[in-house]
Amino acid sequence: KNYERSFIVSKNKFQNTVSCPDEETLLQNFQKAILLEDPDIITGWNVIDFDLNFLKNKFSKYKNIFNLGRDNTPSKLKLQEGFFRDSKADVSGRQVLDGLSLLKSSFVKVRDYKLGTVAIDILGKGKLIAHEDKSKIDEIYKKDQKLLLDYNLLDAKLVYEIIHKSQTLDLSIQRSLLTGMPLDRVSASIASFDSIYLNKARERNLVCPSGKFSEKPSPITGGFVMESKPGIYDNVLVLDFKSLYPSLMRTFNLDPMSFLGKKKEPNAVKAPNNVYFRNEQGIVPEIISTLQEEREKAKKQKNELASYAIKILMNSFFGIMASPSFRFFNMDMANAITHFGQYIIKLTAKKIEELGYEVIYSDTDSVFVDPKVESEVKAEKLGKEIESSINNFYNDFIKKEYKRESFLELEFKKNYLRFLMPKTRSGEKGAKKRYAGLKQVHGKEEMEVVGLEAIRGDWTEAAQIFQKEILDRIFHKKEISNFIKKFIQDILEGKYDEKLMYRKQIRKDLEKYTKIPPPHVKAARKLEKLDSNIIEYYITAHGPEPKQKLKHKLDYGYYIEKQIKPIAEMILIFFNLNF
Repeated sequence: KNYERSFIVSKNKFQNTVSCPDEETLLQNFQKAILLEDPDIITGWNVIDFDLNFLKNKFSKYKNIFNLGRDNTPSKLKLQEGFFRDSKADVSGRQVLDGLSLLKSSFVKVRDYKLGTVAIDILGKGKLIAHEDKSKIDEIYKKDQKLLLDYNLLDAKLVYEIIHKSQTLDLSIQRSLLTGMPLDRVSASIASFDSIYLNKARERNLVCPSGKFSEKPSPITGGFVMESKPGIYDNVLVLDFKSLYPSLMRTFNLDPMSFLGKKKEPNAVKAPNNVYFRNEQGIVPEIISTLQEEREKAKKQKNELASYAIKILMNSFFGIMASPSFRFFNMDMANAITHFGQYIIKLTAKKIEELGYEVIYSDTDSVFVDPKVESEVKAEKLGKEIESSINNFYNDFIKKEYKRESFLELEFKKNYLRFLMPKTRSGEKGAKKRYAGLKQVHGKEEMEVVGLEAIRGDWTEAAQIFQKEILDRIFHKKEISNFIKKFIQDILEGKYDEKLMYRKQIRKDLEKYTKIPPPHVKAARKLEKLDSNIIEYYITAHGPEPKQKLKHKLDYGYYIEKQIKPIAEMILIFFNLNF
């Protein structure tokens, strides 16, 4: 917090900087500084794969022991390839936590995981030297070492500030306290589950099977997603089941040690996929019960981090059950959870329609209801009435049919004042997981967009601006035809040129794209070298060209056909107009 130090091979003197005559001396001074400062946590951005790995190789070059820990044990690195697997560092007495990994495991949404981008998104400020200017580093070292020192120190500060402002470290501490896992392993969901479950099993004198890897013969059944009823609606009510899968496990005792398979016992709970569970208080329901009580306590104490940590843990339980690496893995057991989910969401829609309201869409754990009322106040009142009616139904239904207590809780979540449910691009059917709505939050209007182009990174900024403005016009019943014509005219006149850039990620080496290469790969191949796995490019009259080497005129016809037309047609169809 109150410590700033840089190390450089230089004859010059700088503030807060240790100038060293050579590389080996620099490494020794750096090592001494770490041991003297004695931190609990070492962090950075991609700190294990890049920084520590680089340092380890340098220590090795000079035949020095790479030791940054609290005893004489050499520090070890376990490097993993791929975005979804985290490398580990074993530094005795300290935790090495990569800022990038902390962000990923805390589900913080950012445009991409480059330090410069994340710093702008979270802190509102960026790096001193932009990513594309990194080729100048050697030149800066020779000509302006002070600038280089400022650049490096700011990079270190940005990581520190990102971790604190995003509260990712605090969240990891909460998750560690919940599961007993070390800080650098809180995102290991199966190990976290084992840590809790095995202790509970031991208390009951139960012996669990050893860990193993099983083959997954077929994909797990997913949640039910209803084909929507396309249209533009007023006052659409959204009702959600709170923590549906954990609630199902608790309600129906969906527990590994209670799982009977096809074997039936007296009073056993029969799942919709024809497998049985003992009708008792299993270990998973007990764990979920405790966690839900702790979450309610955390909410009352306004401890949002603890509440979020518990939510992440509970929501991971289904994924664990569906993983072939899980010691209890069984397809029938995992499918029992999703089959119950499908059964409950379909039954809920049926019961709401029996109350006289139309369900226009449902998705895994939520239902969208058109109550056909114009008054916002009346719609909100109906939302609460539906919530109460359905919850009362399940209290009676579960007791009667399964001889168990219902922990299912349907909640009236929001009322969209205006709502758009589009058709699929290819026909008359209703879309799934794609919609937009206008709602009121604390007296202010707010637009919510799900699955549409306005929030998708593979569409240009111009297309996103276009769609948001069209949606705003739909929601406020404004004219759209002239707006579309004017927007196209502005594109043709070059007014949106800067906003017609695509951003796409390269996921493998360029030479491995052997079939017909996609546009971003074609653009990437026109660069001398890749400074980033994110390619920024335009479509020109001569094909895709990277931003850094844009030579030809943009192909406006392409943009209008591929970006503007599909968005416009999605709306125009409801007004019997064509593009």
